[in-house]
Amino acid sequence: MRTGTRDVLAQVGTEGAQNWFSGNVIPLLLFILGGVILWKGKGGDNAGAAKTFGPILMASAVLGIALTGQWEAVSRFVAGLFMQGG
Repeated sequence: MRTGTRDVLAQVGTEGAQNWFSGNVIPLLLFILGGVILWKGKGGDNAGAAKTFGPILMASAVLGIALTGQWEAVSRFVAGLFMQGG
């Protein structure tokens, strides 16, 4: 591999893909899942809507933690809940 090619490849990162994913795919998925919840609620299946909403809420929290980079602070907080004298 030539030096110029190696220098260019060393500068390639995943920030663009991460920004595109968090800016486009995640809102689209949340929009679709919100429509599913409304559809289940409209059909009179309130229990089904509640069963769908819980996991969506948890998944949204996990995505939010992962995308904002706050996973370390959250993991320390959760570990502190279970550790004595920490």
